Amino acid sequence: MSGAFEARGEGRVLSQLEGLDDRFKIGLRAASEMAVQVLVRQTQAGMQGAGGGRVYGGHQASAPGGYSAVESGAMIGSVDGEVDGAEQFRFGIGVFYGVYHELGTSKMEPRPNLTLAVNATSGTIQNLLGQITFNMIVGG
Repeated sequence: MSGAFEARGEGRVLSQLEGLDDRFKIGLRAASEMAVQVLVRQTQAGMQGAGGGRVYGGHQASAPGGYSAVESGAMIGSVDGEVDGAEQFRFGIGVFYGVYHELGTSKMEPRPNLTLAVNATSGTIQNLLGQITFNMIVGG
């Protein structure tokens, strides 16, 4: 029979299924917390290594399309994230001008810090979400 499920010992199967949803949510939350840390670290590391743009006085500006260069440290220090339950997490840049860097303006090409970090870490984050959640479900 294709696609069939066979279980021996109803009590054992039911005991294995009990708490499955709770273990899934706990695992997903733990994985999400790690994912946020990965994204924050990647964004900060990218900003610390930025450059390639024009030099203004003693400051090396960032190149369009790359991470924003660090000038005062306020923007890199405001990169943060949070997990909201087991269903979502978010991360971003807390200074008001972070959006101008991310999207660009009429006078400045974008420095898409968040997008670059997501693209650089998407495989790692997918693995974290899958592996940690799976381990919590089966290892509970």
